[in-house]
This record gives sequence, C-alpha cells and structure tokens, in this order.
Amino acid sequence: MKIIAGIAGVLALHMTATAVYCAESKGSMHVSAFVAPAVKYEVLHHENIYTVTGADIGRGYVDISKALIFSVWTNSNNGYLLTFAFDNRRIKEIKILDTYNSYLISHDYQELHMPHPGMKYKTKELNLRLFLLADTKPGTYQMPLAMTISAM
Repeated sequence: MKIIAGIAGVLALHMTATAVYCAESKGSMHVSAFVAPAVKYEVLHHENIYTVTGADIGRGYVDISKALIFSVWTNSNNGYLLTFAFDNRRIKEIKILDTYNSYLISHDYQELHMPHPGMKYKTKELNLRLFLLADTKPGTYQMPLAMTISAM
C-alpha cells in the first residue's frame, strides 16, 4: 500500500510540475506549408482514326469534330500544361480548336498553357484540323497525335 501511495504522490507531483510549466510558458509558432501543383484528368472520348476523302485533299485539310474530350482538375493557380506530339511524316501541321481559342501546332512537339478556373473539374472539348501533306492519298489513317496533361 505504501508503494501505491508513493507512486500516486510522484505522479501528482509530476502533474503539478507539468501544469506549472505549461502555465508559465509563452511563445508563438509559425507554420508554413508548400502544396505541390497537381492535376487529375479523365479522357472521356478520343478519336483513334480519321478518314481522308478526295474533297479533303482538295481543301488541304480534314476536320475532326470532338476529337478529344477530357475532364480536368488542378490545384494550380497557373492552370495546366497540354503537351502535344504528332507524326509530321503524315501531317504538315495541326490546328487545335476549343470553345474560345485556336492553337496551331507546327512542330512535332509543342506545349500549350491552359488556364483553369479554380479547383473544380472542367470538361474540355478539342476539335482538330489536320493539314495534309501534298502526297496524302484518300483512306483511313491512325490518329497521328498524342497528348499529355501535367500540372504547372
């Protein structure tokens, strides 16, 4: 019984000392955090092939409506980056059209900065105009364009 009373006394003394120490303690703490930019997306639709007709060859291009539809979210105030690569042995250049803008991709690798309105998912629909090479023949072809999405 004396041992239990001794332990209880030591614990009470320790708790009192801790309470006095905490009551007398003063200070401030500064916390800062860095949140890395992130992007999430889901491809809702993408065209894998396109068909070139004689009329397309006469115009020099083929239009592909709703060639790529995706939903994207980012926490970055800077938006996100679309990176395009295309096979310039099949296509001269590509015009990418969204709701408000058009972008001409004339190199086999190019990046586009896309603004993003806040931290919510937004669906983006891209139409394509593929400018044909002079020796293009009528037929069905694999889509010569690849795209990646990354945070800025």
